[in-house]
Amino acid sequence: MRKNILIAGIVLLIIGLIMWFIGGIAAANLSNDMRMIEILGGDTSQYETSLVFWETFTIIGFFLFFIGIIVSIVGVVLKEKTSSHLQNPQPIMQQPVQPMANTPTKYCPKCNTQLNSNSRFCSQCGFKL
Repeated sequence: MRKNILIAGIVLLIIGLIMWFIGGIAAANLSNDMRMIEILGGDTSQYETSLVFWETFTIIGFFLFFIGIIVSIVGVVLKEKTSSHLQNPQPIMQQPVQPMANTPTKYCPKCNTQLNSNSRFCSQCGFKL
């Protein structure tokens, strides 16, 4: 899914750039043509609708380009975050085994070594308890 976000961002960026470029050129050419018609004394009202269309087309292209940049950055950040997490997995922390509290202890009568309460033999000298 993270790769799809990056691809969608790049597609939006490219479509927006193309629309921005084509709309800008068309609006600029139409604007120049309208100025020439006005200089020559002609009526430019028939071109105004086309000029509004191309200006709107340009603005939409700009916004798609801008949104494409943002989505691409988000896709790259998510991809980097995922790949760095996979390359450096964090070790699973295990809880140390805690000895049971209040475990009764006993002592070897021969060597006085501390033993568990369930011991049958001394771990130090081997005396049978």
